[in-house]
Amino acid sequence: GKSKHSDVDSGVLSPPVIVLDKPSEPVAVRPIVINVTCLDARNVPTADDGSVDPQIHIEMTAEGFLKQTANTKTRSNSSPIWRQGFNFSCHPGSTENAQVSIVLTLQSGATQVGSLQKSVKEIVAEEYIDQRFPMGPGGCDARIVIEVCDWGEADHGSHNRHQRRSSTCADTQVAEVEGFVRTASGTAR
Repeated sequence: GKSKHSDVDSGVLSPPVIVLDKPSEPVAVRPIVINVTCLDARNVPTADDGSVDPQIHIEMTAEGFLKQTANTKTRSNSSPIWRQGFNFSCHPGSTENAQVSIVLTLQSGATQVGSLQKSVKEIVAEEYIDQRFPMGPGGCDARIVIEVCDWGEADHGSHNRHQRRSSTCADTQVAEVEGFVRTASGTAR
């Protein structure tokens, strides 16, 4: 995936700059980067109309910042393989109230099969999570990898830790999600 950062082609990403308190004195804040990689799912049920078109929707929320969202591609079977990763950035001062929600849906999000929530504080403490999460009835589950990355490690989806820990992540496509942005009123939207 192509990053929304303008200097990605140079191979070096600079951290986003946000303004704290005084507009005349911007302060560079290095974000916490959380990579969520959706590898696959098993035993996905059919929708009411008989279709099977699973997709994973991921959302990161933190009080005072705009919500960040991403979706995997829709697949047309009950055992989809995505191997899609998304980098989310979190302001270091907002880990107490930040959360990542992962939802398995059918029919382009119209039907929720199952979901899980992880606090960013818990993710930062664990650093690396690779497991199958229950996502619905009949043994439906999804293998999700969640890890904290260094800013430079996240720039091109260079999954060095993924490759050491799991060869199935080696060919994962990674996309950058628009970085943390403060809301105008200071409350989450």
